[in-house]
Amino acid sequence: MKAHILMLVLSVILMVLSAHADVESLSLGKSFYTDEEKIEFIGTEEDGNQQVSVAIKKGGSTITLLGDPSSDADGTFATIPRLVEDIFTSIGTYEAIAFTSTQKIEDGIILNLEYDGSKVAEVSQIVAPRPPQITVPEDEIVSVFVKYETEPADQELVGLGLHVHYDSTQVTVEDVTRVRRKSNILSTSSTGYAGPYNDDSNTDNDTSTNKYLVFAWAQHEYDSVNQTILPSEFFPGILAKINFRTATNFAASTTVNFHAKSTAVGYSFQTTSLTISKGDLQITQGIELHVGWNQISLNVNPANNAAESIFSDLIDENSLTKAFSKTENFDPTSTENTLTAISQGSGYWLHSDKESMLIVTGTPIETSSSIYELKRGWNHVGFVAQNPIDITTALNDLIVIGNLIRIIGEGKNFDPALPSSLNTLTQLRPDVGYWIKVKHDQDFTMP
Repeated sequence: MKAHILMLVLSVILMVLSAHADVESLSLGKSFYTDEEKIEFIGTEEDGNQQVSVAIKKGGSTITLLGDPSSDADGTFATIPRLVEDIFTSIGTYEAIAFTSTQKIEDGIILNLEYDGSKVAEVSQIVAPRPPQITVPEDEIVSVFVKYETEPADQELVGLGLHVHYDSTQVTVEDVTRVRRKSNILSTSSTGYAGPYNDDSNTDNDTSTNKYLVFAWAQHEYDSVNQTILPSEFFPGILAKINFRTATNFAASTTVNFHAKSTAVGYSFQTTSLTISKGDLQITQGIELHVGWNQISLNVNPANNAAESIFSDLIDENSLTKAFSKTENFDPTSTENTLTAISQGSGYWLHSDKESMLIVTGTPIETSSSIYELKRGWNHVGFVAQNPIDITTALNDLIVIGNLIRIIGEGKNFDPALPSSLNTLTQLRPDVGYWIKVKHDQDFTMP
């Protein structure tokens, strides 16, 4: 009997000695700190009332330790503030590693920091919906592009597990397209994503959502032929285009949230929600831009048609170098641009330094009210319809009177004088700009 009691006591002692509280989360007290401010780290650990330390490292060497002598009973902690300029003395990336007194430093939570010489901030993976808000009526398709970037910019960084949460009583998933396949862990499926699943755990901290989709991208892609790790070439990028349909009894508004199930090691996650409101139909156009020159056009009327507004995302990501119409120019570095507004029915050339996407939200353009005022010779026009149209149908008013000489675009051409077998351009498509040559001035509309 005594032996059993002794074994029980020893078991309890061993359990107590082996128990340890792990740090669960770590972040800065605010988005960034300047040299003159005192930096503070906050987070949570498992058990409560634990000593928590935060080691600051650079290049593998420990610079200093910050800490909280005792976390709160619920496990929340905040380190004693220290002056930024006393810790961060050279520009570059630093590691902050949080661990408890019963936890090894190598098992701690890592947070990467970037110091630019005057302020220190978390390095982040950022997911944002484009557009951030949109209006649609009941029983209508609403599209959202899920955009990914990092701060600071790192085109080789992925490592992201993403959940997209929504209220299925207000919107349902119609389909998901343009899922980024490179480094996609779920790319073996036909869709590149999983779900929807029931949101029983409320991981987005929003009780109004009840379903979620799952997307996942590995931090690196492995080349099995050459047995090497490939850079992801992932920044910036569109992760997916999600098409929702609003319910027939759609309420005033609903929210779509984005939650990181996992991030690249040491990276925090930043996001904003999508707000879908009941109202007049707006649609979102996403035009893929390749490296070099792209001939584009819009089929939506944005609320603000200023060139600087429409190109703002491209300017922010430093992908747009130039844009021009037939007679006007736009340079994001110039203050003397002649191309100041983007017009419906016009074609434009955009030069991009990287693979990107121009995303514009607005009301759909009625083709019957869009009048093309063609002048003798070459005209740079856009395509305003929402769906492709056969070229002879689209340009019938020009063809029947013999005014059309030629149209070129997409590396193809159409000449009404040639046999149909020799014409490579057979239809006009959204997103694309075209050059049309006519014999004399003519106003016309597309069907």
